[in-house]
Amino acid sequence: MEVFIARYSRWRLGLLFALALGFVALGFFLMFETGDGGGIVIGGLSTGFFGLCALLIGRKAFDTRVQLRIDRQGVFTRGWSDGVIGWDGISEVSTWHHRGQRFIILSLEDRAVHPPRPGLAAWTAGINRRLTGGDVPIALTGMDRGFDEAFAAIEHFRKAAREGSSASPGP
Repeated sequence: MEVFIARYSRWRLGLLFALALGFVALGFFLMFETGDGGGIVIGGLSTGFFGLCALLIGRKAFDTRVQLRIDRQGVFTRGWSDGVIGWDGISEVSTWHHRGQRFIILSLEDRAVHPPRPGLAAWTAGINRRLTGGDVPIALTGMDRGFDEAFAAIEHFRKAAREGSSASPGP
């Protein structure tokens, strides 16, 4: 199997961007057309939240770097850290599903060896662990490769790493 590499997909991000702008428009409608306090509050929150989402999605559309790499050395996921998590550092690989979204979840042998990057990943790490039971969530939303391809690559390279480490040296 070849090295698995995933980058952001501009057309998929474009769809997410359009969806976010649709919710911004809905928020404006609620703020200015309903005329009641609840509509103003909900519309304002919707406009602010989905406006921020649109900005973040727009920024990602210009990021051409590798976001996920799976190979014989391990897993690199830019959302978690700038380093590769070696196969010997991964104790378990599982999946988690939420509202139609599928995530690959890596459980680490020692989180201190592979800490999350400062910022959002570090801030949400504890919440993710409680929700998913693992340490490193990998989502392929907005990427140019799919969940099934990524999971197959993890299974392939993880198995190869286990077989390589358990093989006894020759004479």
